[in-house]
Amino acid sequence: MKRLLLLLPVGAAFMVLALTVTEPAVHDPFRVTLADPDLYEMGLYIGTANVTAGTYHLDFVPNGDSPSTLTISVSGPSVDIHREYHLLGVQHDTGISTYHTWYYEGDTVIVVPKTQRLDILIDPHGDTTGPVSIILRGATPPRP
Repeated sequence: MKRLLLLLPVGAAFMVLALTVTEPAVHDPFRVTLADPDLYEMGLYIGTANVTAGTYHLDFVPNGDSPSTLTISVSGPSVDIHREYHLLGVQHDTGISTYHTWYYEGDTVIVVPKTQRLDILIDPHGDTTGPVSIILRGATPPRP
């Protein structure tokens, strides 16, 4: 019985420590939701991101009204990437109803060899009314 009484506080302390230890926050150096033509200048969206060295990923949150094609250019002192993304829909049939999920097809990996400021240009090819969110996800540091 004494062992049980001793183990209860130790177990409780372990649980408190386990619950308070959290993963480090993910840093997303660039995030924009384009849902209004006024956000574009001459049909293009231009933004910047300050990044450290590492591997980043572009994430998209599209829907069926999002631009059918996006061209994204990311440039800096040691980065020069120009990529085209195409909106694809996948139909799902549950037997009761059907629905679509949407994603942009294309290479989303961006490798940044050193800390720098990146210029990000987004071209929706004239389709500035459909909403889409674009996120440059936090870096995985390079291996030494």
